[in-house]
Amino acid sequence: MKDFPTVSPAPMPQAAQPLPEPDAPGKRVRDDYIAARFTGAAYCGDDLAETERVIRAARLYFDEAQHGQAAELLDLAIALHPAREEPWLARLEIAFLARDADNFCGIAHAFRHFHHASASWPEVARLGRALAPTEPVFGGLPEKPSSNYGPWPDTPNWIQASWDLTAEVHAAEFHNAMRRCAPLAETTPVARVA
Repeated sequence: MKDFPTVSPAPMPQAAQPLPEPDAPGKRVRDDYIAARFTGAAYCGDDLAETERVIRAARLYFDEAQHGQAAELLDLAIALHPAREEPWLARLEIAFLARDADNFCGIAHAFRHFHHASASWPEVARLGRALAPTEPVFGGLPEKPSSNYGPWPDTPNWIQASWDLTAEVHAAEFHNAMRRCAPLAETTPVARVA
């Protein structure tokens, strides 16, 4: 396994810093915000400890082009439960897929600070070299570009994306069928009831 250089980390993003436990009114306000902002995904700070649920919701937000909401949900989960690696890795993957090098680097530095012995670091560094080749924390030159197009199989699946595209194909077919039927509905006269 390649040894990566130790580099003093950049300042951690605000969301990567653990949040102090609020008093009862503060916790109520925080939980109300979470319930309102992430309706159906989380109702309180304790729900953000359910890693699989949080990552699934963040992936759905990301898939629906709500990148800010996906990032915020993961940032809150990280801030409330920084010892859990999974939200960090999902956040890194979303930053990578969004091609946001600055964000990826900041999160990677914070991840390295909190999880310095992570077995996932080589993969984080590989993605980091592809996105920010001059960033010293990722160590070395970027790898040769892959001949594969798109994120698969060259990216990890930390956001737990389904590789089964059957649902998307069915949705597209249903959408096309509805569009074919729509002109008929618009041109068919409707009798008025007197």
